[in-house]
Amino acid sequence: MQLAYADEVYQLENEARLSLSGNDDSLMTSASKQVAFFIEKHLSARPSLQNLPLVFFAGRGNNGGDAIASAMFFSKKFPNKKIIIYSLTNPTEFNDEIGHFYRQLPKQVDFFSINNADDIKNFPQNAVIIDGLLGIGFKGSCKENLRTIINFINEKEFFTIAIDIPSGLNANDGSGETIIRADITLTIGVPKIGLYVNHGVEYSGIIEFLDINLNYNAIPQKKYQTFLLDDCRKLFKRRKFDDYKKTMGQLLIIAGSRSYPGAALSALEGALAVNCGMIYFAIKKRPYGIIPNEAIILDCDNGDNSETFTLADLPKLMETARKVDTILIGPGLQTNSDLKEILANLLSLEKNFVIDADAINLIAQYPEILQNNKAKNIVLTPHAGEMTRLAETFNIAENCNQIDFAKNAALKLNTYIVLKGAKTITASPNDSEVANISGVGSYALGKGGSGDILAGVIAALSTKHKNFFNAVNCGVYLHGASVNYIESMSTFRVSEIPKNIKKTIGEISPF
Repeated sequence: MQLAYADEVYQLENEARLSLSGNDDSLMTSASKQVAFFIEKHLSARPSLQNLPLVFFAGRGNNGGDAIASAMFFSKKFPNKKIIIYSLTNPTEFNDEIGHFYRQLPKQVDFFSINNADDIKNFPQNAVIIDGLLGIGFKGSCKENLRTIINFINEKEFFTIAIDIPSGLNANDGSGETIIRADITLTIGVPKIGLYVNHGVEYSGIIEFLDINLNYNAIPQKKYQTFLLDDCRKLFKRRKFDDYKKTMGQLLIIAGSRSYPGAALSALEGALAVNCGMIYFAIKKRPYGIIPNEAIILDCDNGDNSETFTLADLPKLMETARKVDTILIGPGLQTNSDLKEILANLLSLEKNFVIDADAINLIAQYPEILQNNKAKNIVLTPHAGEMTRLAETFNIAENCNQIDFAKNAALKLNTYIVLKGAKTITASPNDSEVANISGVGSYALGKGGSGDILAGVIAALSTKHKNFFNAVNCGVYLHGASVNYIESMSTFRVSEIPKNIKKTIGEISPF
C-alpha cells in the first residue's frame, strides 16, 4: 500500500465524510471501534498486560476524540476493566461528535481534565497507556504543557499504544523533538510516511493498519510503500484440486557447517512455517536438533572432516539444484574458495536464489560470482554489516537514507535486496517495483537465528508464487508480524517465530 502525507489523508477523509452523510457510522465511530478491537487483540496476546488498567490520554482534536470513543467502546465490552481518561479538553468544550461519545462513557470510567503533567492525579502504579494526544496535523515543536505530559508518559516506561501516530511525531517526515515512545501504533485509514522514516523508525514500534474504507488507491505513488496483512492474504489462495508435491514448489537449502549446524535447522524451520511441496536439506553435519520428517536430507559429510561444503559435494548439490524452483544458500555456511566455486556453479542455473549470511560475504569477497549469472531471480538478505561490505565492494553510494541505499544496491547488483533492521526494507532491481518498508518487527527479532528463519520463509514462498517480489515482501511481513504473539520481549526465543508465522497465516487464510 502507498504511504501518505497528512494532507492526502485529510483529502481522503473529507471525501469519505461526504459519502457517509446521513449514515450513523461516522469515520470516528469506525476508527474507534477498530482501535478498541486492536487494543483487545494485543492485550490478549500478552498475559502480563491483561489485568492492568487502561489509561487514555486525549488531546483537543479528532485524535483525542478517537481516544475517548475507543475508551467508550472498550469499557462497554469490558465493564469490569479499570479505565482512566486524562483529557486536555474540558467536556463543556467538546464538539457534538466527541460529546456524544463522552456522554456514553460508563460511570466506572474515571475522567480527568488536565493541562499539564502536574494535573495528573490518581495515576496507577502500572498501566497500559493509550496515546491520543496529537494527530497527523501536528508540526514543529510541542507546547510546554504537552512536553511535560509526553515526558511523564515516557518516563513511566509503561506499555504504550499510539492511536494513528505517536504524539509529537511529524506525519510527513518523521521529525520531532518530544515524541511518545510507542510499542504499537494503530495507524488509521492510510499508513503515514512519517511512521517509517527518521524518528518514526524508533518511536512507532509495531505498526498495525486499521482499514476504515478510505479510497487509498487515489494516493499518488511514492518512491516507497508498505506491505500489509491484506497483501499477504492474496498469496494464500485455494490451490488447484490436483496439485501435489512437485507442483507446490520445490526448495533446496544449502546451509550449516560443523561449527554452525543450527543455522541450517533454523532456515529449514522457517521454510516449513509457510511450507512448499518438497524441501531438500543439504547439510555438512547433522544439527543437534531433530530434523523434521518433511525434509529430504542430502548428507554431505564425506568423512573428510571438512568444516563446510567442498567441491567434492558439488555434483550432489548440482543434481538436486536442477530439480528445484528455489535455492537458499548461506546460513551458517562459513566461507572458503570451494564455496566460491559452488555458488558460481549454482548461479549458472535458471532458478530463484535466496542468498543469505556467509554467501553474501562470499559475494562481497569475490564480486565476480555475480557476473554472467543465469539466475531467474536473486534476493540478497543482508544485515547492516553485510550491507556495508557489499557497498564497499560494489561502490554503492551510502550518503542517503536507508530506503534509497537499498534501492541503489538493488539497481547496482541487479538483485532484490532485503536490508534487515528495525524497519526492514525490500528493494527491487526493476524500476516499476518501488521499495517497501516493513511496519512490523521489533528489536526482539534481532537475535541469532532470526535471519536464518527469514531466509527460509522467503525461499519457500518464492517456490510457489510467480511474483518474486511479492513473495519476498510477504516473507518479510510474516517474519516481522511474529512479534504480535510475543508474551514478553525479554523472554522471547527465536524458536517461537515459525509457530507465530503459522498463527498469522491461519488468521488470514484457511488455505
